Amino acid sequence: MAAITPRNQALTDQILATLADEGSLPISTMAVFRKLNAGQPEPTLGDVIHLAQEGSPVLPLRVGYGDVWRILSRLAKCGEVEKITVPDMRCRYWRRTPGDDGRSW
Repeated sequence: MAAITPRNQALTDQILATLADEGSLPISTMAVFRKLNAGQPEPTLGDVIHLAQEGSPVLPLRVGYGDVWRILSRLAKCGEVEKITVPDMRCRYWRRTPGDDGRSW
């Protein structure tokens, strides 16, 4: 398994904190995505060019939905979170694993 990058570790910590804020209530993938991106503007091409010219890392200001899904799925596979599937619905819900002490992996 590849080493986790600092960006992914930070995103994982944010996702776990978002789920912890909900207590034991499940939250949809889209709701996690929206909470992580609350107040974050979409970067413009000018922003990206300016950061590149300064030599700063060109990272998007917003978290991608795919990143949220991938990390939630990985956390579920590791047993950190519970993935809840409702019959006849595409949406997935997530919550911290009952009895989880809140420590990250």
